[in-house]
Amino acid sequence: KRNGYLYVYVSNTNTQYPVYFDDMHVLHKRGPLLEETAYYPFGLTMAGISSKAANSTPNKLKYNGKEEQRQEFSDGSGLDWVDFGARLQDPQLGRWWVIDPLAEKYMMLSTYNYCANNPIKYIDLDGNEIANPNDPETIKLKAAMLRTETGKNIWNKMEISSRSITISLNSKYDAIASKMSLFEGGETMTGTDYINRSQNKPEADFYETWNFNSATGEYNKTEAWDNTVIVLSEEALKNLALPLMGIFKISFEEALDMAWGAIGSHEGTHAIQNYADLYDKKQSKDGKYEDQHKNGATAKGYKKRRHEKEALDAENKTRENEKKEKDKKDKKNETKKS
Repeated sequence: KRNGYLYVYVSNTNTQYPVYFDDMHVLHKRGPLLEETAYYPFGLTMAGISSKAANSTPNKLKYNGKEEQRQEFSDGSGLDWVDFGARLQDPQLGRWWVIDPLAEKYMMLSTYNYCANNPIKYIDLDGNEIANPNDPETIKLKAAMLRTETGKNIWNKMEISSRSITISLNSKYDAIASKMSLFEGGETMTGTDYINRSQNKPEADFYETWNFNSATGEYNKTEAWDNTVIVLSEEALKNLALPLMGIFKISFEEALDMAWGAIGSHEGTHAIQNYADLYDKKQSKDGKYEDQHKNGATAKGYKKRRHEKEALDAENKTRENEKKEKDKKDKKNETKKS
């Protein structure tokens, strides 16, 4: 027997009447344990602490839910590879057996690497793209954003986006977060720029990241954004949480959750946007807009950019949603006391 925890969430979807759950029971009907498998980070089985019940049906969908190519030969031997769909991975070596079909997106990495050589943080979805849905930082951000209607809508759009969106929490000593202001909770960038900046290397060329749209005067995202990273600054989130404690009269932990939700909505909006409004627009005689970056123009002020206004609006709406929920909760508590 092992000790553990079971979390049960109960939700009242009726907004008109309170519902009280006074006598709720959770029954656990035990089933037979057929198999227990432990893995090294790259997928190699820890045979000494793994077990399988006798006469149980073979299960080949194991590591990351992918099919193992094992004992497929007539003599009982096999390749011992894992089939991710686009490629086969060798858990003994921790690498792929063919080059990355999207290698041009990850120029800074080996074409045979698995999960950017960090399978603790990332998973590979299909042999093409990596993501970190099970990372504690991702789980925490999701929970914070799902607390409000605004955050929930943005998170759902992130999940169905064709882009691979990764969440990274960086400390003030990190090469990226150390250059962010104490109140800049997050920043959204391409995967290439994330790796370059974390290694103190120059960012990618502007036109590798943006394509000028002469019809709108704005800049559309290139394929470089197919791998998008939302960087959250641990120190800045704490600083943003401090004033929320006094405003809402809540604990630091509750205020920190609010800060995560608001900044998550802001940066999540950037992650799903397809454009950037960077410069004041100037039309030529043919009616088309001129590429102001190419012309060497000065960029617009931060709050004058349309894409930033959208993100700030999402952040503010999230805070408003939080305030409404807090007021509703306080009112309910007052009603109970009276």
